[in-house]
Amino acid sequence: MARGPSLAERLGTGISAAARAGAGRARPVAAAHLRRGIGLVRTARSVRIAPWFGPLLFGLIIVPPALLWAGAALLTVQEGRRAAAIRADSAPALAAIRQARADRAARAAIAPAFAVPTIGAATRALAEALPPDAELLSLTMAENGAAAMTLAAPDPDALRAALRGRAPLTGFRETDQAVGADGRMRITLTRPAR
Repeated sequence: MARGPSLAERLGTGISAAARAGAGRARPVAAAHLRRGIGLVRTARSVRIAPWFGPLLFGLIIVPPALLWAGAALLTVQEGRRAAAIRADSAPALAAIRQARADRAARAAIAPAFAVPTIGAATRALAEALPPDAELLSLTMAENGAAAMTLAAPDPDALRAALRGRAPLTGFRETDQAVGADGRMRITLTRPAR
């Protein structure tokens, strides 16, 4: 495709041609262009615009955004009502879920208290496990599960072997051993708090 001269080239050619022709000829061309421009302005002034055209143009510019805003406001109100209805319908289910979570949390909080063997279970296990020549001197238990017991037996190794592996007594550890006034060994067993 052949390219013609660009606009700048054509203007340059026209200007240089006008300059070569001389100043006398350039003035009438400029005056003719000036007269033509003034004529266009006079023609534009003489065109009459209908009186309804201004309000129509204003309406075409303003009405669509106003309608869009009104529609969005209407949809917002409808969705708000729908969300309120859903909240009202789901309120009993949400309350039941909250209650179930609270119940689970309460069970988890008191579970350690039930996991600790009671003093009755520890006493029953001791009664079954103690050798005939051993006796229980004291047994104490705190609310948090900490416990301590003092036993007396002539042979502490036989006592330890008898207590080993008993379910309510598995958390007890020997913390003290001393010879009592009667010549038997006094063994103190303790269990830490849970």
